[in-house]
Amino acid sequence: MSTPAIFDRTLVDFEIEAYHQQDSEFIRGFDSACLKGASYDVRVGDELYVTTASQGTFAKFPDEFLNQGTSVKGFVIEPAQTVVIKTMECLHLPLDMMGRISLRSLWATRGLSYPGGIIDPGYWGHLFIAIFNIENSPLEIKVGESIATIQFVRLSSAARNIFPVQIPITSLPADRRPRTPKVDLYSSVALKNLFEKEIQRINEAHQEIKEEFHGELALDRMRAESVQRIVEFGFFALVAAVGASVGIGALQFAAKIGGELGLGIGVAFVLFLFIWTFFTALSGSKNINRLKKKS
Repeated sequence: MSTPAIFDRTLVDFEIEAYHQQDSEFIRGFDSACLKGASYDVRVGDELYVTTASQGTFAKFPDEFLNQGTSVKGFVIEPAQTVVIKTMECLHLPLDMMGRISLRSLWATRGLSYPGGIIDPGYWGHLFIAIFNIENSPLEIKVGESIATIQFVRLSSAARNIFPVQIPITSLPADRRPRTPKVDLYSSVALKNLFEKEIQRINEAHQEIKEEFHGELALDRMRAESVQRIVEFGFFALVAAVGASVGIGALQFAAKIGGELGLGIGVAFVLFLFIWTFFTALSGSKNINRLKKKS
């Protein structure tokens, strides 16, 4: 005889409240203000465990909370610090029910991280939530604030492989306390020093590239000046050759047609030609320098 298939189903708000009314141990410390459409928000209790980078272990601080001049107790989570929070509520799940727990999105946007998890059928006790501050600034949490939300899932049948507990879990077992590796990775000071070293290394590399770039520019400038000198020398040589050829021709022509008077006129013409050649070459050199500056 076949039985109809029954699928897992998530409880909605009034079903969660109905379970609590039937069994007050279902959520001890129940508050209707924490009910959501399909989940229940658990709150920060007055006990937590704090990691320390130097010791690499958890220390229990039941009474050492910050009191910011109010009656509400709070605790500051330092950057790169892990804190295990004991919830105010104590759960007792039926064998045919499990829970899915996740961090409230409000705390995720503020810089807290929590991977979430599963609450096994039959679990009885407080919840212990390990949260990590991924921000570079301290963050304060207060007793009584909603920290995580739980979805209760009704299973198709009662679970058989469960962890037997005779009394509710009220404190985090020693063998369940996570350990922080004894490395400087969790030290904000060490991270800051690492970033500063990397920035210095980048600046040094940038300076080397800058110096190499300026060296290439200086070499290109020397090459350009050498080419300019060759062009100027060629220009002078060309103008001098033309001037000499024209001057010699003018002298020969003047000597033939005018005697001494013609020779004097020829010499004057040659001097004029050399002066014109000099200023023409000088003007050409200035034009080359002007074009070089523009480029």
